[in-house]
Amino acid sequence: MQTEHSFTLVVAYVDDLLVTSSDSTVITILKTALNSAFTITDLGALKYFLGIEVSRSDFVQQLSQFLSEPRAPHWSAAVHVLRYLKGTINFGLFYPANSGLSLEAFSDADWGTCIDSTRSLTGYCVFMGNSLISWKTQK
Repeated sequence: MQTEHSFTLVVAYVDDLLVTSSDSTVITILKTALNSAFTITDLGALKYFLGIEVSRSDFVQQLSQFLSEPRAPHWSAAVHVLRYLKGTINFGLFYPANSGLSLEAFSDADWGTCIDSTRSLTGYCVFMGNSLISWKTQK
């Protein structure tokens, strides 16, 4: 739902709802209306949805707080973000419909064989079906 002053999105999956809006008042009104029609449980801020961990960045919120009186550094930061988004518009994770929902994880450790630092390297990757959903490598 989009109004002149806000944008609200409700995602439904079986018996779970994900509600987000640019106006927190709209979320409160919607949750109150849903609770009067059904018994709902509010799980608070989104951390996981459909088994996928969700993290937020305050970067866009930090930029948006300066929209009323932007200065040159704010403008430069906004242009930088827009250029980045333009250059990565085709990036994303692809989850094919025929891929299963099995979760597989792999890990490895390379004990102290880094030639430059003689430190250990460890890493892991997690797949949902055939799709990589999480990975990390660190010394």
